[in-house]
Amino acid sequence: MSPRKVAESIKTMQLKYATITGVARDDLEDEGAWLYAETIRAVHEAVPGCGVEMLAPDFSGHAHLLNQVFEMRPESLLTMLKRFLEFSRRSAPHLLTRDLLK
Repeated sequence: MSPRKVAESIKTMQLKYATITGVARDDLEDEGAWLYAETIRAVHEAVPGCGVEMLAPDFSGHAHLLNQVFEMRPESLLTMLKRFLEFSRRSAPHLLTRDLLK
């Protein structure tokens, strides 16, 4: 679905919060970063004030691709990281090593 259609669907449903996800696109040069960023931008434009959660691949750790998405300011990014760390501390503290958090 195109970014515009996603945004229009969210507007039609009058959502105040939306989660955007997709499949890993390792076959594309930008690994789909543009598509995630453009979808978030389109939602913010079509539905001002709508919170956007982004569940995306790691873009192979390429900072410029991650930044492309982060620049669109998905509202829940830090909240998601905080929840992950809190869950991990409680449920699997042995998984939280310094190497993982670097």
